[in-house]
Amino acid sequence: MDELIAAALAEWARSHGEEGLAEFAAIADPARRLRELLTTVVQSSSHRRRRCT
Repeated sequence: MDELIAAALAEWARSHGEEGLAEFAAIADPARRLRELLTTVVQSSSHRRRRCT
């Protein structure tokens, strides 16, 4: 599972650049930051998958 999360985050960072990550860096609470980041990554992946089918 860790590899899947790492791959999803790497893909999202590649496609959204450093600017996309900067908004998450502003979230002080690490648990909330991770939750927000993973939610965004999953939603982005789901949206992209639906466009490709």
